[in-house]
Amino acid sequence: MSKVVLDTTYLLPYVGIRVEGIGDIERKLEKYEVCYPTLLILELEAVILKEARRKGLEEIPRDVRRRVDYLLYGGWIELIPPRGEDLQVIHFILRRGWRDIFDAILYATAVRINAGILTMDTTFRKFLRDRGFNYQILIGEEEL
Repeated sequence: MSKVVLDTTYLLPYVGIRVEGIGDIERKLEKYEVCYPTLLILELEAVILKEARRKGLEEIPRDVRRRVDYLLYGGWIELIPPRGEDLQVIHFILRRGWRDIFDAILYATAVRINAGILTMDTTFRKFLRDRGFNYQILIGEEEL
């Protein structure tokens, strides 16, 4: 595996949102092509907006906006646009009972580009395993 698709959770520390259980993974990711589905940018923005609302901020801090731009357009992460073939995989996962479309998009993208998925989501992993999907592409930090 030479490519890793990041779950949004792993981008949050880069934009200033602390996530319990995430270590310094940047060094571990150096040996991988790091990817992120463009459709998940919406999820990243939603988490940032939710955090800003929770903190009662009047505006999104300039530093956060710069970090988002650098993260998404600075060249460290390859943004992966959707393809029509992803729809079938997404649809299949959702029909099997999974409710988080962003997880389904993440999975469909990783399958298409033959990549692992760096995630902390053990519930999604169990769901995939129980329904016969390739759950082994979901990896944790310790497996990098």
